[in-house]
Amino acid sequence: FIILSNICSCISISFLLLSSRCKTKAAMLRFQIVDVSFATLSNVFVLGYSGVISGSVSLIRNILVYKKVTVKHLPIILVSATLIVGTINFIFTEHTWYALFPIIASASYTAALCMKISYKMVKYALILNLMLWSIYGTCTKNYVSTIGYVMVMINAISTINNIEEE
Repeated sequence: FIILSNICSCISISFLLLSSRCKTKAAMLRFQIVDVSFATLSNVFVLGYSGVISGSVSLIRNILVYKKVTVKHLPIILVSATLIVGTINFIFTEHTWYALFPIIASASYTAALCMKISYKMVKYALILNLMLWSIYGTCTKNYVSTIGYVMVMINAISTINNIEEE
């Protein structure tokens, strides 16, 4: 299953890399919807339950933010769902320190995407998110995703000055 996980990771990383090159938040989210779908599937194959939980919430978040669905308490609901389900998973299933990283990454990036902050700040939140996911990928032996996350992180850093604010 590790091979299937790494294949899904390759597809995921390709779309994440494309998203990091986008100049607008909307364009970035289109690519990240596909990215998160394959990343979640990748975590299913390596039994990375924290990754599956975070990915599922992230997919819902990206679709809602992309479609500009305005729910008054959407950020609070999504962050709370991620933290609650992730913590329950940590307590009962994955008892490793790194199992918390996808939960932290997803919750912080959800908050950044849903807040009224500049796209540049969203990009910084993406970089933090990628750092945490690369550690998780290394710990779950999903090396393709780790390498990809580091490459995307470098790419995102290099494109920060080319951002067009919406």
